[in-house]
Formats: sequence, C-alpha cells, structure tokens
Amino acid sequence: SALAKLPPLPLSDAFLETHPWDVHVHSLRHHDHGHGVSQPRNNQLGYMLGYLVGGLCLVAALWLKLSIPRYFWQSLDQLLGLERDGAADLEGTAALIATAAGQILLAALLIAPVRTASRILILGTSRRFSRDLLAQVFEHMLALAPSFYGRNPTGQIMSRCTNDRQFVQSLGGPVLMYMAETLTLYVLTIPLMLAADLRLSLIALAPYPLFLWLARTIAGRIQRRLGEIIDGARPLVERNGMSDLEVVIEEIMQDKITIDDGTGDGNTDG
Repeated sequence: SALAKLPPLPLSDAFLETHPWDVHVHSLRHHDHGHGVSQPRNNQLGYMLGYLVGGLCLVAALWLKLSIPRYFWQSLDQLLGLERDGAADLEGTAALIATAAGQILLAALLIAPVRTASRILILGTSRRFSRDLLAQVFEHMLALAPSFYGRNPTGQIMSRCTNDRQFVQSLGGPVLMYMAETLTLYVLTIPLMLAADLRLSLIALAPYPLFLWLARTIAGRIQRRLGEIIDGARPLVERNGMSDLEVVIEEIMQDKITIDDGTGDGNTDG
C-alpha cells in the first residue's frame, strides 16, 4: 500500500522494462518512512555526547561510592584524636557524628540518580546506535541485486542483522560501561589502598594476574564456540529460546565443552 502511494518516477518505458529491480529499489530508498531514524554516520555527535555525559556520571557515582567509607574513617580518626587529646565532650562528639552521618546520607542519596543517569545515557546511546545501524543495513540491503540473496542463505543474512547487531550493541553498551566502571574504580581505589597500607594492598592485589588469565581463557573459548554456532554448528544443549551466547554458557555449565588454555579448540562432546 505504501508503494502504491508513491509518485511515478520520471523514467522511460524502455528503462522500466529492462531494469524493474532498479526502479523498485529507487522507490524504496527515496520514500520517506517518517520514523525519524538516522544513519549512524549522521548522528556521531549525538552518540559522543551521550557517552561523554554518561561517562562523567559514571565517574561521579563511583566517587560518591568511595566517599562513604572515607567519611566514616575520617570521622572515626577525629573521634579517636579527641579522645587521645582528652578534648572529647558530649556536644562535640555528637556534632562530629551528626556531620559524618549527614555526609554519608547525602552521598548515598546522590548515588542512585547519578548512577541511574549513567546507565540511561550509555545504554540508551548503544540502543539508538543499534537501531540506526539496522536502518542503514536495511537500506543497503534494498540496493543489493537479487543475485546476492541467491548466493547467501536467508538464515545467514538474518544472523548478521540480529546476532551481529546485538553484539555491536552489547559492545557499545554494557561491555563499554562495565569496562569503564572497572577501570575507573581501579584508578580511584588502588592509590587509596597503597597510601593506607602498602604491604596489605600488595597482598590483596597479588591474585589479580591469575584472575585476569582465567578470564581471558574462558572468554576466548566462549568466543570460538560462539563463532562455531553462528557458522552453523549444532548446539550440544536444548536451545529452549536461548540466544547463542546463552547456549554456549549452558554448554560450559553442563560440561559439554571444556575450557582449554586459550590456544586450542577444547574438547567437545558428541
């Protein structure tokens, strides 16, 4: 019905007879759908602004989170100092406790909206990018010749428009957000730990290289198996509506595949 309302194209009858597909694509690409969907390359400033403001909110939320124990220990040190100097009195102690409690309460109240804003901005930007990317891919697909669809299976094309696009959205959303959050937390926390107690901090940080190696090993195996399933490998568990990534994780949980050293293919049952 939408195509029927399009104005006639100023093309000759000979062209219409020899290039019907080109006429159809021309009509679709120049039809205004009215959904306000832009292409990613035309909205880069909006994406950058969303990530920038979201990142600032993320840093502010982490700073407020780390401020709570700092307020507590500062007030405790002050109380111990007053007692040690013999200057502690009921009124001064109550005022010091009330000040620390007010600071902690204010930080706790500010964390929730600032943290929520960071997630809305970062995750919302990744969703808008995913939507605009799909619109761009669909527009490009309309311009492809019919022979392209004859050479490529429908399932593979759908996988590129769904699974691959979801991976891009995850990379620009939760993955980016958690990586930035973890990195910022390390940058803010490790100097405070080292300043408080160097020896104890080094003991606490000693296992982290092992944890990093294990994480990279598991992630590498998951990525390889995920690629196998996307390329058509048979899942070793019942899918039951699960995504490809959830299928791989379930295979690992049920010992259907094993985690190797990150260089081989691992063991696969069946």
